[in-house]
Amino acid sequence: MVPSQPGFQRDVTLLRPLDLQLKGQNTRLLAHGHHSLYSCSRFVLLELSQPKKTWGYAWESSTRESDTMPSALFDSWTERYDRWFTTPAGRLIKKYEAALLLELLQPLPNEQILDVGCGSGIFTQDVLESGAAVTGIDLSLPMLQRAIARTAGCPFSGLCGDMTALPFADDSFDRVFSMTAIEFVADAARVTAELERVTRRGGTVVVTTLNSLSPWAEQRRRKAEQGHGLFQNIFFRSPEELRAIVKEKSVIRSAIHFQKDAPLATIPELEQRGRMHRSEQGAFLAIQWTKA
Repeated sequence: MVPSQPGFQRDVTLLRPLDLQLKGQNTRLLAHGHHSLYSCSRFVLLELSQPKKTWGYAWESSTRESDTMPSALFDSWTERYDRWFTTPAGRLIKKYEAALLLELLQPLPNEQILDVGCGSGIFTQDVLESGAAVTGIDLSLPMLQRAIARTAGCPFSGLCGDMTALPFADDSFDRVFSMTAIEFVADAARVTAELERVTRRGGTVVVTTLNSLSPWAEQRRRKAEQGHGLFQNIFFRSPEELRAIVKEKSVIRSAIHFQKDAPLATIPELEQRGRMHRSEQGAFLAIQWTKA
């Protein structure tokens, strides 16, 4: 039940709540547009204007230790992250990575899909275009705020929380995906177990990460040695390491089969060649499995 607030109309046509239940802690909720997530312990109304058109709230669990939650790594990287995907190489990389994600995830209209580590929502948009409703969770509040702004008018709800302890009941989503976020977590098995837990039986899980077999990984390791703050916190993994983490029968694919300094004109042919040969050495590594 949504607790009543002064001036708040408990109008189900306004809320149109998702059929989900928050269960965990260490979570803040930002919601906008068409959806709400509820069964929470405390709601704080932020804004309500033009009833049945615009509203928002934030949620904090009464058990959340907000003062001890670590500062998110990406808080200061929002602008740089988005700007990279506007470069000529960044646009091509976004195209190839999004294509592989959609090929493996196969989102359908009206499904409930979870985007774990949604960041600024760049790849969330591609899934929303399928007609699915997406819930995004990210540890970085600035990233999450950018995702909410980017997906305005779409069936998207955003939560600020930890991917190692997802605040959802078991079997909550039709499909779950995570784009290049697991490499920032040492215990990858804990993350994949959480992703599978909140996926409904028969649902698809897709996890993508940075491939340790790619030359890009070596370049990033050198940058880490030179003091690059982001790459100092990355755990690169190989296809075999991902297979060992996922207990179900899985499919491995990779993308970005070209060097970082490759001439732009050569990239499409190099990418096509890598895809045709089913190479597992692309810089972008994806694993897909079905929850039994």
